Amino acid sequence: MNPKYFQDLRHAKRLAKVVRVLSEHPSESVPEAASSASESQSIYRFWSNEQVKSSAILESHRAAVVARGQQAGVVLAIQDTTDFEFTRHSHTQGLGYINQTEQQGIKVHSCLAVSGDGEPLGVLSQSCWVRAQRSGKREHRRKVPIEQKESYRWLKSAAAAEVGFKSEVQVIH
Repeated sequence: MNPKYFQDLRHAKRLAKVVRVLSEHPSESVPEAASSASESQSIYRFWSNEQVKSSAILESHRAAVVARGQQAGVVLAIQDTTDFEFTRHSHTQGLGYINQTEQQGIKVHSCLAVSGDGEPLGVLSQSCWVRAQRSGKREHRRKVPIEQKESYRWLKSAAAAEVGFKSEVQVIH
């Protein structure tokens, strides 16, 4: 984790520790992965710290992904949108519609970098959003400019995926 992306060096160090703890126990919850209640609480405090921006975390990680991609020569930029559904979690706030039903949650669009040999390199871009309302009727969606559609994220992500790579690196979408 590169400290240049954080206002406070302690945040970069904490992020490295959080990643290490959680990656050692990928199938466990935070309380299960942490060695103590205080370590678990420190992870939650880190995530809720308003001085730590998700963009700084991603950019810190992305710099290493691009460096690994430079070595690979060929980078597959794989995109997908995932719905995180939290309808049954009544205390969760700030959710939106994730489909045409009443289901509530968060939508996340990610671009994963993989070497031409199939080795995962990391995340190149990611955006999260919530829908204030369910999608409109098909005939209305056709009249909306592409920049105002959710599908525009695919184009933005493709452009963002190429940033930082040398011209010799082939980025395939």
